[in-house]
Formats: sequence, structure tokens, C-alpha cells
Amino acid sequence: MVMYLMMETRKKYFSVILKKTFHLLLLISTFFLSPKTISDNNYYVVKEGDTLWSISKKLNVSINNLIELNSFKSFKSGAPIININQKIKLSRSKEDDVSDYCYSEQTFDGVNFSKSLTKRDIVVSCVYVLQRDLDKYVVGEIDSWYMTEKEAQNANGEVGLKLSWNGSKSPITDNKFWNIYFSDVRYAYYFYNLQFLESTRPAITQILLDAALKGDAINADFISKYSTYYFNNTQNNFNSKTDLLNEIIDNLDETPAYFVTNLLSKFPEMNINAREKPAKIDFESNTRYLNKYLLSQLDIAYDEGSVEYYKIRGEVLKHIRNSSSKLLTWHEIALVVNIMYQSMNLDDYETSLEVSSILENRLDLMPSEELGSSREISIYNRFIENIYFEDEYKNTDLILTWILNLTSTLDRLNPYEDYESFIERREYFLEYVENSKDNKLMNNSYVANWYGDIGAIIVDHYSKCDDAESYFIKAFDLYENMPLIDRPGDAYTEVLTLSRCYVEEGNIPKANKFLKMAMQNAILSNYADKDFYVSFITLNQASLYFLEGKHDIAYSYMKISSESIFKNINRLSHTIDPKSISEYIKDYIILYKNLESNGFNMTKLKNYFEIEGIKNRILSNRRLDQIKIDSTKENMKKLKDELLTNKRKIVEYEERISEDFNEKNLSYLEELYSIRTRTMNNMLKKNKDLNLLFNPTYDDYIEITKKLDEESAILYYNLTDSGGNVIIKTKFRTHVLEINESAMKIESNVRKIRNSIEDFNSEYPFKAAYELYTSLFKPLLPYLDGKKNIYLYGSELESLPFGILIDNFDELIDIQNNNQKLISAGWLIKKFSFARIFPLTNKKLNDEYDFKFLGLANPNSFSDLGLPMLNNSEKEIAQIGLSSQSFSKDFLLTNSEASKDNLIKRLSSSYERLVFATHSVPPYWKGVTSEGALVLADEGGDYLLTSTEIVNLEIKSDIVVLSSCSTKEKGSDSIYKSFLVAGANSVMYANWDLETVYAASITDKVFKNILFENNLKHVALQKAAIETLNDYSNPIYAHPAFWGNFSIAYRNL
Repeated sequence: MVMYLMMETRKKYFSVILKKTFHLLLLISTFFLSPKTISDNNYYVVKEGDTLWSISKKLNVSINNLIELNSFKSFKSGAPIININQKIKLSRSKEDDVSDYCYSEQTFDGVNFSKSLTKRDIVVSCVYVLQRDLDKYVVGEIDSWYMTEKEAQNANGEVGLKLSWNGSKSPITDNKFWNIYFSDVRYAYYFYNLQFLESTRPAITQILLDAALKGDAINADFISKYSTYYFNNTQNNFNSKTDLLNEIIDNLDETPAYFVTNLLSKFPEMNINAREKPAKIDFESNTRYLNKYLLSQLDIAYDEGSVEYYKIRGEVLKHIRNSSSKLLTWHEIALVVNIMYQSMNLDDYETSLEVSSILENRLDLMPSEELGSSREISIYNRFIENIYFEDEYKNTDLILTWILNLTSTLDRLNPYEDYESFIERREYFLEYVENSKDNKLMNNSYVANWYGDIGAIIVDHYSKCDDAESYFIKAFDLYENMPLIDRPGDAYTEVLTLSRCYVEEGNIPKANKFLKMAMQNAILSNYADKDFYVSFITLNQASLYFLEGKHDIAYSYMKISSESIFKNINRLSHTIDPKSISEYIKDYIILYKNLESNGFNMTKLKNYFEIEGIKNRILSNRRLDQIKIDSTKENMKKLKDELLTNKRKIVEYEERISEDFNEKNLSYLEELYSIRTRTMNNMLKKNKDLNLLFNPTYDDYIEITKKLDEESAILYYNLTDSGGNVIIKTKFRTHVLEINESAMKIESNVRKIRNSIEDFNSEYPFKAAYELYTSLFKPLLPYLDGKKNIYLYGSELESLPFGILIDNFDELIDIQNNNQKLISAGWLIKKFSFARIFPLTNKKLNDEYDFKFLGLANPNSFSDLGLPMLNNSEKEIAQIGLSSQSFSKDFLLTNSEASKDNLIKRLSSSYERLVFATHSVPPYWKGVTSEGALVLADEGGDYLLTSTEIVNLEIKSDIVVLSSCSTKEKGSDSIYKSFLVAGANSVMYANWDLETVYAASITDKVFKNILFENNLKHVALQKAAIETLNDYSNPIYAHPAFWGNFSIAYRNL
């Protein structure tokens, strides 16, 4: 059997090897720790003068094992750091999860990222620890164990492990044996790992089969994979391999039976039918299957473009965060790789980087200090250095794809590298890609991904069409040689990217060539969003006709494209690339302006805002769309319960009437029927309202713009990697301007600003703030003359409060003192007030209220959740209550009173101002919640008011204030949007964490400005910010961290 021949084969490394990081080498013979040296608690306390090497020598335990058992911090060289009084674990114990240090078939097939152990070392370690700790009647006694020829010769023995059972070379498999065997899952792991040691294999081959036939799922996974060998080389009474497998499967629990048959059914020659999926899959005792299952669910949802994808991705991220094992299945790394790929295609590079970082940190994959080292090289080197069995090279394609996704993510998040350095670095990696291809370790699809990604970045970052083509063409050739069913969506999206580059460059022959190729590939594709890309290609064909001077044809093609987009808008998937949507909008607006300037009647085409609205309908509401679905499911459950209760009462009173026909019973029965009708109608109405909320029409937008005064303007940004545009809507005019800066550069500057906000003792990035002002706002000034109020429409640039940008960077260059710079800066907040309009449907605003104020602060759940108290929060909302001209302690809920139940009860009334001074938590916080939530009190421990629950509330308030509820974490923005969906006219929310004294100060100033000066909310916020930054009692107050934190969002004007 080939697999067994590989067991003792040490494969040489590739002829081309990356520089290796510092690696600790010790003979396997020093691997074991003598039982005499193990203390009762299995730990050693570091003393003065100890080094890891001296501890290893003193206790006769290998450094490799110490590194594997302990999470040491490391010097940049890779050498472990230890400190005096540090407790070092010396050996495995029964408290350790056996799957964390012993292989199952799933983890043995995975990738070994151990810091110091090969797969064979891990097998040896597992066998040693379990043989030491388990019942010798089953696991046997060690007669001898020599790791090297030299050791064996010196002892006049043989290399390998020699076991015996009461003097016999094999155990007696009686009832006692099997009762002990099935009493502890560690026995199954012991024998599975033991079979990798050739010297013991003959003694246990029969045991593995018999265990599988008795329901041992760990070894059933293995036997089913190598059933031919076990059918031919063991004692069994089966007529065929299929009979053997069916007997094994029949004795398994339904979860392992489902997964084993699911795999075997893919091979027709096995003649095994897949079992039905269990109603509830038992992952608690079958965790080895979980990664495979999650990967399948994730990929299906993504490929189908389902909105459920975001929920599944959230659960997968939560699972990856909560995992700690360093024995990885292939599917676990594939989960990380696929989430990275999918997130990148959703223009969510932060999540792509985050998920890679989680796994890198878990595996201690720290870059070495050597010249040229990087995160990517650390991943590759650890993989290569750990290879022991030749079969491990089959995972090369997976590892190089992880590296591709990581380097691509880093390139897009940090778009500052000069072109030559970028090419040099990518060519360096391509050597290994081509080497792997030559060794038949990477298929064409993986190789094409590398070339396609390089081409895409050259277009997006450097606008060098011909250079990009030289890489793209290699990917295109590889796609061409693939069967149609295997061709990825890149086969037309990348061709479209190149053709757009040539359209923009004005190279008509090449643009035409690649547009034809893109259309042909898209038509042949079966991907969910092919209709959108056909429309996108058609639009670029229209742009090409315009370049050729064929304006009439350009107009007709543009009309076809826009009509197709709106016809199929509800069919577009929820996993479509947002960047492609933005690029379509940009191309459309450019062509629209060109045709308009050439005298064409554009009234028959969709206008700017209708096209821009696509983005909000498809992209901006994704997270809330999932909330809508979750909300609907929750409402349906409540409805079902209410209707069931109602039905029981109806049956009860119908029986009463049959026995006693009186007016009272009849009247109550009629009321029950009325309740039933109202319940169903309310549910239907709420679902209809939710659908309308997330699909605002062009008419809704027009209704908002009618309310603009002459001092106000609406800005609608659309950004792409090649620039973008902004629509400026004033009371009487609409203007469309181009944005020349790339989205990547803009987002990079936004990150610089937000990072500095979290450490306001660091120097504020004035240059980044000025660059954002120069690219996003300065070109608009001629059209904003006399304007004071700026409304930002939609979710673009949501993480950037515009007021913290500056317009006088040149004046600050010579100022050395940072505080003086803050005071002298030309902050935009001094000239404009800013607010955001979240594009929901034009619902009637609340204007009548039962009470002025309700506030919740400092729930008593903070200590349970490990969150700090907000010391001034009660004072803050008390001040808001006072400025509301209606304050009573009855409307200030704190400690245990600040509960979800109390909030829901109180919301049967309406409040002009609803104030929360509590913590918010982002999605997946501590693995508890999959969505953003506010922290409240609850006797039963249900402390989190999630976005889904907020949507289900009836918020009949003028303003909801979320003080100390930061939206800085990705996904937290769904909290404030949920309050708008629930009915609030507006929400005032925090963009980042703020010390509560100044949170109180700002909110107090805002509401006093509203009370005494009758200011609009965003104007009141502007004045509060200016007052704070002009507070010269402490120059640091001029830092935007203190005055720029809050934003206002409206659902209507």
C-alpha cells in the first residue's frame, strides 16, 4: 500500500528554498520526559539562571516538546523567551483534549504548522503519552523503543517501538479489552496513531478493523478510506468490500455515518449510498467533522449569492476565533483561505486580514528578523520545514493560495509601494508557484489566480494596461484550457478589468478585443451574477462606441445596459462584488455626461441618482437585510405561538358555547376571532414595512430633496479603485464631479486618522486629513458657496466624520508643537455642519410624544461581562433629561432597572428623546453574539439587546442617543441603523470610544443648543464641537478625539 511505503520516507525539500527562520533541532531520542521527573502538578517554575536549554537538559525533556506544550513569546529571531517564576508545562495530562495532540484521520490529512515537530514527532508524542496514561491491559507495555539505528545497535535491539501484552505480541481482545477500549475515546486515538509506526502495525491491524465494526468512529474514518487494504489483509467474513463498509456504517452513530457515507458516495465503485443529514448534527462528540461541514455551508451560500452567507460567515469567524488546536484539518485552513477570498471579492479586506491574523497568531507564525522575511514567507517556511511524509506536499496549493490571499490583502490595504518593488516581490513568489506547478502540486486554476491578481493590482494601483496584460494573458490562457464547468468567474471579471483599462486609456483595438472575450466568457458562465456582468460589459461596449464616434449606437447600448440592470436588480446576489457595482456606476455617469453634453435626450435613461441607488439597494443594506430576515423569523415564531394560544382559546369557547349558548361566551369568542385577524394583519404589515424600508425608490429620494433649503446640500459619493464621482444636490441644481483619488488610498488615509483617534497622545495625521479634504471636499467648494449644512446620503465613507478634515495643512507645516497645530488647524466642522441620511423609505416622521425623555445607564451586567463602569454616564443622561425640560428619576433606569424587559415595557409609550449610556459590543464579541448589540441588564443573563431585537421594537422617538456606544468595530453600525428602521426620526451615535466626561459634555451642549437656540440637531452638534475644541483650559481638547466623536443620522429631513 503506497501510504505505508511513505511512512518512513523523508522527502527532500524543493530545489528552490526560501531562507529558513531560526529552527531548534534536537534528536527525537530526547523527546521523552521520565515519569520520575514529572512533578505532581506537571509544571516547572523557572528559577534565576534557567534557560529553556538548561531546563530541557535538567528534566530530560526535549525543547521541541516544551515549545509545543507552552505558548512562549519569542524574540524576532524565533528563540523562545522565558521569565523567572514562569510556570512551564512539562507533559500532556488527561485534562488535555486528546484531539489537540493526537491525530485523527482528518487532522493527519491536514497541514502541520507545529513550531518544532514533524507529523512523525507528533505521532510518537501521542503514542508515548497515551501509553503512559492508559490501561496497560489494552495499550500494552513498552519492551523497547529505539529511535535511531545507533541507539538500537548500542542496546542490541531493533529500531522502533516493541510492545507486549502479558508477554504476547498482540492483545487478547476479549470483553474486558473492549469494555476498557470504549470507556475512553483516547484508546481510539492511541491505536489510530500507533498504526503509523511500522514496527507495531502487524499487531494492531485487526484491532483497528474490529474497533470500527464495533462503532469506533475515529478508526471508521480511516478504515473506510483504506477499505481495500483492510478487506484483503484482515480476518473477516464479508463477501465484498461494500458489505464490510455497510456493516461499519450500520454500527456508527448517525452523525459519523452521515459524514462517512457522504464521502464514500462520491465514488460509484464503492456502491455506498449517502445517509440523510441528521435532524441535529452532533458536533460535540464529532468536532473533527465541523470544519468540513462549515466549509460546505459557507461555499454553497456564497456561490448561490444568498443573504444567509453573511450569517454563516459570522458563525464561521466565531468558530475560528474560539478554536485553539494546532492540529489543523485541511478544511480548517480551507475555511480561512475561502473566507479571505470571499471577503476580498466583497471589498472587505479588513475581514480578510483579520481571519488570516487569527490563524497566524494561533500558530505563532511570526516573521523572522532576517532580511526579506515577511508574514507570507513565515507561512511558507513553516510548512516546508515541517514536511516529513512525502504525501504532505499535496497541500502546497492550499498554502500558496493562503499566501496569495494574504499578500493581495496587504497590497490593497497598504497601496503605497512603488511599482518596481511590487513587481520584484510578486515575481519572487511566482518562482515558487511555477516550481509547484512543474512538480504537479498546483493545478491551473490556482496558478491563474496568482497571475490574475497581479494583473488586477497593476490596473487598480498603477494603471499600466500593457504591463497588466502581460500577466493577465497567462491567466486567460489557463482559463481557456479549463472545462467550462471549472472556469471561475474571474474568467470574465478579469478580462473586463483589462478591457476597462484600455477603454479608459483610449486604446480602441485592445479594448474591443478583450470586451468581446469578456462577453463570450460571461455568456458561457453559470455564475449567479452573470446577468450583471453582461450588463456591465454592454455598458463598456457603449463607452467604446462613444470613443469611436458612434454616439447613436453608444446611446442604444447604454439603454440596453441600464434596462437590464433594473430588470434583474432583484436577482442580483448578495455576494456580488461591491467594487464592481461602484465601477459600473462610475462608468455609467461618465458616459451619461458625455452623451448629455452631445445633445442626447437623457430622459429615457436612468439618471444619476437612480443608478447610484443600486448601490444602497444591493450593498449598503446587506447587514440590515440579514437582520430583516432574522427579525421575520423571530416574528413568525411569536406569531405562531400567539396564534396557537388563540386557537386553543377559540376551541375552548366553542365547546362552552355548545354546552351553554350565552351572550358573554359568544362575545368573547368574537373577540378571539378579531384578535386572530389583527395578529395576522399586523404581521403581514410589519413584513411589508420592512421590505419597503430596505428598498427606497427614486421618488423617496425626490421627496427628501424637496425639503432642502438654500443653505443645504446632499452629497452622494461613489468610490472605486480608479477614482469615482460625487453627486451634489442643492435646492435648484444637480452637479456631478469626478473623484481622482483611488478608494484604496482614501480608505488608507481614513484608517490612519481613526488609528490616531484611539491614541490621542500621538500626533494627529494632519497630512492624511488634508489629503482626504483635497480629494473628497475641496473640488466641491465652488458648488457649495453659501451652503452650511451638508447631508451625506447612503453608507459610502461611513467611517469618516467629515468635520475632522482640515483645509490648511500648508499653514501647519512649520508649527512644531502638536497642541498648537490642533488649535490652529482649519477643521471643516468650523465651516460646515454634517449629518448622514440613511436611505430608508419616506415614512412620516414622529411629532407627538407621551413623554419628553427616557434614559438607561450603567446596567449591572458590566461586571459579569468584564466591562468597565461608565462613571459619568448617569450624570450625562440626567443632564439630557434636564435639558429636555422634563426630568424625573422615574425615567432614568440604572443598574438592574436598565433591563431589556423594562425597556420593552416602557416603549409602549413614546419618548421624544431616548438615551442609552452603556457599552455596545461588535458582532462575534467573545464568541457570544453574531451581531452588534447594546449591553443592558437582565436577571437571566440575557444582557445583549441585538440589532434584530431593536428592529422589532416600536421606537416612536424624535432622537435616540447612543452615548459611549462606539460604532468603531466593523458591524456595529447596524445598531444605530436598527433604531432608524425601528422608527426613530434620528440617531446620535459615537464613532469611537470616548472618555465619558466629555461624552457627557458634548451631549449636554447639544441639547442645550437645541433647547435654547432652537438649532437643528446636526447644527447643535456642530456648535457643541466648536465650543469644545475652543476650550483653552486644556489644549488637548482641540483633538478630534474629544469633539469629533458624535454623528447624527436621519431617516428623513
